[in-house]
Amino acid sequence: MQGGCDYQFASNWVIGIGGDFAWTKINGTVNDPFFQGKNGGPIPINTLFQGFPKTDGNRCAANNDGDPIIYYDQLADRWVISQFDVTRPSGATADYQCLAVSTSGDPTGTYYRWDYQIPGGMMGDYEKIGLWPDGYYMTIRAFNTAGAFQGSKCLIFDRSKLLVGAPDATQLDTGYLCTNAVQATPCTALRTQDGFTPMSLDGFNPPPAAAADAVAKYSGGNAIRFYWLKVNSNSDGSWAATPEAHRASSGRRTRNRSS
Repeated sequence: MQGGCDYQFASNWVIGIGGDFAWTKINGTVNDPFFQGKNGGPIPINTLFQGFPKTDGNRCAANNDGDPIIYYDQLADRWVISQFDVTRPSGATADYQCLAVSTSGDPTGTYYRWDYQIPGGMMGDYEKIGLWPDGYYMTIRAFNTAGAFQGSKCLIFDRSKLLVGAPDATQLDTGYLCTNAVQATPCTALRTQDGFTPMSLDGFNPPPAAAADAVAKYSGGNAIRFYWLKVNSNSDGSWAATPEAHRASSGRRTRNRSS
């Protein structure tokens, strides 16, 4: 592969590789976050959300706030692209996670799109995403409006509905991952944890149907702490709606190939 970079500064650089494509996403101080591949680009991330149904002023289309994620789902041959929106207009009480899933294995094609509120009015920072057959698992570090760290969470997105562009694709909130419990309220100071990464499936052989996914963190010394997570779906396979599940709207955006 040939390539290069002439930008003065690039942070939060992530890369996704799948099929015939290799795409990277970059936070930049000289340029807004974008994704770039050998088959096209650069494409500013927020252009994927142009024409999106308005939420708090159509923020996913208006803003390019960064912390980008690009992930290749090898089981479905799809691309998952996400960044946060933390620029709140006057009167807004929530931050958003902007999420797009390609409609095919071509990352320069069309996308289904959603915007999800971060639960509890928090800012979800340092997002990490992992693939499991029942969902995309995203760990976040939650900060309140004063900028104080409140703890770590995992948000789980209904993969089966995302892949078909369903407007009601649910986001589930695990609650705060404390040392002694998983709970709806922030952990006490001595129980707060940080630095979780979700486990992600490698290869094409799925795990047993009942297998749980996990998030993990370095816990000091030679220790790694795991939390095993399993969605308790309804008998028809749908996910239960809870106060922490924020529904989102979807749409499609066509990207022309760039040479």
